[in-house]
Amino acid sequence: MNPHLIFASLALGISTTFAAPGDATQFRGPNRDGVFAETGLLKNWPAEGPKLAWKIGKVGKGMASVSVVGGVIYTTSGRSGGQFIVAIDAATQAEKWAAKISDRGGDPRSTPTVDGALAFAVSSDGTLACVRTSDGSVAWTKNFSTDFGGAPKPTWEFSESPLVDGDKLIVIPGSATAVMAALDKKTGATIWKCAADLAGKGHGGAGYTGAVISNAAGIRQYVTLVGKGAIGVDAKSGALLWHYNRVANGTAVIPTPLVWDDFVFVSSGYGTGAALLKIEKDSAPASPSAAAPKVDAAKVAELTKQLAALSTEIETRRAARGKFEKDTKDYEAADKRVQELKPEQSRIESALNSARGTKDGDPAPAKIAGSPIVATEQYWLNAGVFQNHHGGMLRIGDHIYAGKGHNNGFPICLEWKTGKVVWEKERGPGKESAAIVSADGNLYFRYQDGIMALIEATPAAYTEKGTFKLATVDGPSWPHPTIAGGRLYIRDQNTLMCYDLR
Repeated sequence: MNPHLIFASLALGISTTFAAPGDATQFRGPNRDGVFAETGLLKNWPAEGPKLAWKIGKVGKGMASVSVVGGVIYTTSGRSGGQFIVAIDAATQAEKWAAKISDRGGDPRSTPTVDGALAFAVSSDGTLACVRTSDGSVAWTKNFSTDFGGAPKPTWEFSESPLVDGDKLIVIPGSATAVMAALDKKTGATIWKCAADLAGKGHGGAGYTGAVISNAAGIRQYVTLVGKGAIGVDAKSGALLWHYNRVANGTAVIPTPLVWDDFVFVSSGYGTGAALLKIEKDSAPASPSAAAPKVDAAKVAELTKQLAALSTEIETRRAARGKFEKDTKDYEAADKRVQELKPEQSRIESALNSARGTKDGDPAPAKIAGSPIVATEQYWLNAGVFQNHHGGMLRIGDHIYAGKGHNNGFPICLEWKTGKVVWEKERGPGKESAAIVSADGNLYFRYQDGIMALIEATPAAYTEKGTFKLATVDGPSWPHPTIAGGRLYIRDQNTLMCYDLR
């Protein structure tokens, strides 16, 4: 590797997980921002969609995406006997090895991070594992609960993909004594733990994403979303640098933050919203008005109960809908019964959000004692303007692209400097949530109902360039797409599909 390239990458805050061109070493691409550096891809799709190169079954259960490195596909899977990191030969589709990382059954969500001879992932019950890519042998393991101060499991358990930064492995246990931790990637030895008693609305513990690297305000730091909102942690010392609570909610914070220059863009669903933060040197003491928001505990309890009951009813109706073939009258009627509950769900979530914390217009940043920097809110977008549930967001040039809405993926383009909506589509090509990535000037939307859409990545106008139905749809089509070597990889529970994009 060119040493000048290594130095430049470190200076820019780019992950030091190097790989060959066309490889996808980690969740959502080289920089964890959903942008894949691929060229020569189809600019428009034929009516039937791009060619299905191959499809394999028996991968195992799970909602993880895939990494593709050196002609090998890596994912995590729930199988008989536990949870595994699985390696599959991309050329032959033969399984190379399966490394058990937990004895507990479940559907893992962690996409493996591949760093040369090592791969890292987290089981849904919180086992962090390092395995050797040569044969799948386990190099070391840690447990979030027992090794990091009794980290509580999130409602839908652990989902992050660990971050490699040089010799360090960065993980988010979520405990009060280790909300974030840095380990020696080769041995698993602890380098530092970030202890933080985070105030404000939201829930305790980790969120559902890993960390990203920022050099905002001239300080190398790791940024992520946890149950109490967005945080930045000093890369050298593990000290908490800043905390932004307003983006938290009491259910789940999921999208990976976007970071560039001195800016951080964050969002969460459940009636929350989004914000642009600027990380800057602190030149004044914290304002008394920046104190943690007041929580109406009685109201929170009442609304939480209402939301739980409504969520159960929605799941019951979804199960009933699943008994019918899509695009039939019976399916449409059952789907209407699901959709008619969503306005009430949004209303309760919005009220719950208010009961738990800040109201619109309240100062949100909080100064951390001893930190030389602070996160200053540049603007706040209400949930009605923009919120991202779990499909991810992209920044391309001066604009941010995403699927808008809770349990929805309405395509939207925002001007990042102002938050102004440039264009949006009231209904997307598919239904419900959408996972979004980009490559070669286009956006790839994967909808929950299995519809894939190609949309031009331009602020000029919404321009759809093709749609097709995935070859299989086994439950909610949620795992994020991966683009590597001119191919689109789609995980669908027990099935893995590969489409030729050239």
